[in-house]
Amino acid sequence: MLPLYTRIFKNATFLAIAEAINRASSFVVGIWLARYLGADDFGRWTFVLSTLALFYIIADLGLSTLATRDIAQQREKSSHYLGNLLVIKLVLSLVAFLLVILTIPWLRDDARILTITYPLGLATLINALTQTLYVTFRAHEKMYWEAISKSISGITTIAVVGALIVARLGISPLGWGYALASLLVLGVTTVITWRFITTFTLRFDRDFVKYLAIETWPFALGTAFASVYRYIDSIMLGRLRELAEVGQYNAAYRIVDAMILGSTLAGVAIYPLLSRLAHHHQIDKLRHISARLTSLFATVTVPVVVLVILWSTTIMRWIYGNQYTAGTASLAILAGTALISYLNVVPVKLLQSTRHQRIPMYAAGLGTVVNITLNILLIPAYGMWGAAISTLCAYLAVFAILEILFFRVINRGRLGVIWRPLLAGLAMATAIYWMVLRGQNGLLASGLGLMVYILIGWPDIQALWQSVRRISASPENED
Repeated sequence: MLPLYTRIFKNATFLAIAEAINRASSFVVGIWLARYLGADDFGRWTFVLSTLALFYIIADLGLSTLATRDIAQQREKSSHYLGNLLVIKLVLSLVAFLLVILTIPWLRDDARILTITYPLGLATLINALTQTLYVTFRAHEKMYWEAISKSISGITTIAVVGALIVARLGISPLGWGYALASLLVLGVTTVITWRFITTFTLRFDRDFVKYLAIETWPFALGTAFASVYRYIDSIMLGRLRELAEVGQYNAAYRIVDAMILGSTLAGVAIYPLLSRLAHHHQIDKLRHISARLTSLFATVTVPVVVLVILWSTTIMRWIYGNQYTAGTASLAILAGTALISYLNVVPVKLLQSTRHQRIPMYAAGLGTVVNITLNILLIPAYGMWGAAISTLCAYLAVFAILEILFFRVINRGRLGVIWRPLLAGLAMATAIYWMVLRGQNGLLASGLGLMVYILIGWPDIQALWQSVRRISASPENED
């Protein structure tokens, strides 16, 4: 393998490690908080975080993506770029924070919500600055520092939140604990940046700001769509329904977030390969690899999704306790979005690698419109069920538009490689359900259901195994 591709693989690996650490620590802390706070207060907590995440679109506007590209191309300007970017992000973060403080009382008149908005808003502002420093790690291709920083962040957050939960000090001190942990991580990351990447001083260059304003809008739209897509349902639930529903819904969603971690890591891993093939105009190989990857993701993900849907009550009870079993139906519905997330990885990354990056942005925009429209229609009557259905329909809309445009780009669809896993998954679910109805042990029924899945899906499983062995034995053939 060429040194360039070795470096790409190494950087992708470190990014994957950093993201895995970040998601894992967030999931663990989320479980602790859900169990400790209860559905009502956890609803308050997640409602505030969702609102902050939505408004903090203003604090980034795609600047991080643009900065990564520009600094990577002109590393000698790292200090000037970073000094200006930190000032801009600080000002935008303060604007976002002010808007949140003004908006939250209108969204939900609740004194306890306001008490945690200040510390969590401060933590979010600090995290925005830390993310800005991560830009220099990526641009200088030193992603291992990001992995180290996020490891420290995960450990610090777990330690601080764990100590406050043990002390049973209540919801407001937990918010300030989050802010303290974020500040410590910012300090460590600043030292790493200053010592190993570049020195910098805070500055404000008007011409530079004008350049950013012109260049950043496509990235800003993509960021905005992604944030609205993910958080609008929680905000609307908090506005229109009880806070306990917000807590139940977000507890279920955190499980799904953990399920789709693999899709994020897979996207990081396959992007360099797809970009390389696209650069050399190897369309036939792109078709072959996209089909194999889609088959792999479908074959692995379908049985997991089936098990989560069938055992959603048990999973919610085991992770969060009996107080969260009302979120069972939401988990079962949202589990379908995990499968679609994996199926969307290949078309999104392939379209980006072939310089059709606007297509995923337009697809995300369509999903956002569908999500908001259905939330308005369904949440008032059906609560978190309506939110979950809206999210699933939005994912399906994105999948449909990506599939149509993906076919136009490489002249091959993917439905031919996913029908067998879907059929095997349906047979697996039917077998498990039938055995449980007849009084079989749930674990035994799940095992036998997996055997049914493997039996029906064996041709795909065997073909995938042969492909993996062939690539492992001859990696140079993939260059």
